[in-house]
Amino acid sequence: AFKSENCRVGHTVKTGELLVLVDREDYELEVRQIGENVKQARANLTELNVQITARNRQIELAQEDLTLKRREVERYEKIDDPGVYSKSELDAAKLKELQARDALQTERDQLELLEASRDRLGAAIDLGLAQLDKAKLDLKRTEIHAPIDGIITREGPEQGGFIQRGGMIAVVQDSSQMEIRCSLPMRQMNWLWKSSQSEADLPQTNNAYQLPETPATVHFDMGAATCNWHGRLAYFDGGQVDQQTRMVPCRVIVDRPKEVEIAGDAGAPIQSAPLTLLAGMFVTVEIHASPGINLLRLPERAVQPGNHVWTVKLDDAGKSDAGGPQAGQGSLHKQRVNVAHISDDMVLAYAHGSGLSAGDLIVISPLASPT
Repeated sequence: AFKSENCRVGHTVKTGELLVLVDREDYELEVRQIGENVKQARANLTELNVQITARNRQIELAQEDLTLKRREVERYEKIDDPGVYSKSELDAAKLKELQARDALQTERDQLELLEASRDRLGAAIDLGLAQLDKAKLDLKRTEIHAPIDGIITREGPEQGGFIQRGGMIAVVQDSSQMEIRCSLPMRQMNWLWKSSQSEADLPQTNNAYQLPETPATVHFDMGAATCNWHGRLAYFDGGQVDQQTRMVPCRVIVDRPKEVEIAGDAGAPIQSAPLTLLAGMFVTVEIHASPGINLLRLPERAVQPGNHVWTVKLDDAGKSDAGGPQAGQGSLHKQRVNVAHISDDMVLAYAHGSGLSAGDLIVISPLASPT
C-alpha cells in the first residue's frame, strides 16, 4: 500500500524508518473478528457463572429437603408401637426421601456439567486471546521498518505489488560499522601476542581463539591522496589456518566508517569531501603492535640467498682514533640472519641468534668470490 522513497537501491535509511506499509484491511478485520469472539466467550462465561451460582443454591435447597425427608423416616422408625402408623405411610416417607436424594444428585450432576463447561469456555478464551495476539502481531508487521542504519542494496516489489509471506522487501547493508577480512602470517601473530600495547587487553578467559584487541589503521589509496580510518583488530575469521596461504584469517572492525582522514602525497591533511568506507574496497591494514622484540633493520641488498649477510670486522689498524672505520685491514665474516619481515627495500631481522648488532659494518655490494 505504501513504499518509501528511501526504499530504493543506493538510498540510505535510519533505524526505525518506515520502508513499506502492507494493506492493513484484512488484518484489521481479523483482529476485530477474533476480538468479538473473545468478547462473546467472556459473556458466555459470565452467564455460566450465574448458572453455577444458581445451581449451588438449588443444591443447598435440595440438601435441606433431603434432611427433612430423612428426619420424617427416622421418626417413623423410632416409634415402638407399630399400630400407630401403617406400613404404607412408612413406605411413602421412604419414597419421598429417595426422591429428595435423587433430586440432590441431579443438581450435583448438573453443577459438574456447568463447571466442565466453564473450564472449556476458559480454555476457549485463552485460545482466543492467543489468536488475538497473533492477529495483532500480523497487523503490526504490516509496517516494515528498517532494522539498522544502512544503505539499500536490493529492493522488492513496487507500490501496488503483491508480497508473498516471507518474501524479500529490501536488503539493507549495515553502514554503521564495517568489517575487513585480512590475513596475518604466524610470525606476526607472535608479535601480536607479545605486544606490550595489547597486554592489558588480553582476554581473561584463556580462550585460545580470542585475540587481544589491538588498534589498527585502514588505508585506501586514491592516487593523489590516501583515505585513512581508525579500526581495531577484533577476532579470528574462523578457527583454522588458511590451507592455501598458511596464514591466519582475522577481522578488523571500523566502528566509524564515515569518519575518514584524507592525506595528500606530502602527508599533510587536505580538505576534501568525506568518503565513507564501502564494501568491496581493497584496502591496506596497518596494525599498531609493540611486540617488545629486538629487531635489526638491514638494506634488502645486504641479504644474500639463504638469508646470509657479509659483515666486515676491522682490526686495530682499520680503526680511527675516534673509533670509526678507515682504510685499513679487516676480515670478512658470513652471518646467517633470521628474517622477520620484508618491506619495500628494507629487511627486518631478529637480533637474537643472528650474530649481528646495531652499528655493524655490512656489505651491500655484490661479491663475486669472497675470501
